[in-house]
Amino acid sequence: MTILDEIRENKRLSRMRLGQEAPDIVPLKTVPGVRVALVPLSEGEFAIALEQAAQVDAPDNAYGVEMRDRLLQQFTLVFAIRDPLDPSKRVFESVADMIKEFEPLEINHLMDCYGRMVENSSPSIDGLTDEDLDTLKKALQTIEWNALSGKPWWHLKNFLLTITPEQLPGNSYGSALTNKLIGTSDEPESTPGASES
Repeated sequence: MTILDEIRENKRLSRMRLGQEAPDIVPLKTVPGVRVALVPLSEGEFAIALEQAAQVDAPDNAYGVEMRDRLLQQFTLVFAIRDPLDPSKRVFESVADMIKEFEPLEINHLMDCYGRMVENSSPSIDGLTDEDLDTLKKALQTIEWNALSGKPWWHLKNFLLTITPEQLPGNSYGSALTNKLIGTSDEPESTPGASES
């Protein structure tokens, strides 16, 4: 593996930890039947969005603050909105492109969805007790993964793609499955309930 290959692999894993390769799929409010993917911005993308919003010629008053805030939202969405079939591809190249297609209602809706996606969340914040977590762990162990298809499998696979191998025990089935899904495993390993191919 070359240095460039290592850099690319590390960037891919960083995008996965951000959730950029396992996006939220969101239906549009004003275009029935159409859905877009939303991914969290990387630090670099967020810095660009901030810089672009700061450069707007706006007065130093409440109106100017609101104007810059709205522009920051728009620049954020330009980076965050992706093709559901290929989350690496942005749907819009510029704010001008996006606001030609979306009404303010749509921008508000997508920013609400983006905010919910990136806000802090954890078992303790969600009010889960140790007993609740033990129950969830036992439930996951009884799932026949090979029998899953459609939406349940899609959600499970995307969950697995958002956790890092470091968060899983080294010899666990989950770690092997995650490595297989993200393409970092050198040797194929089986998962509970999965048939060998």
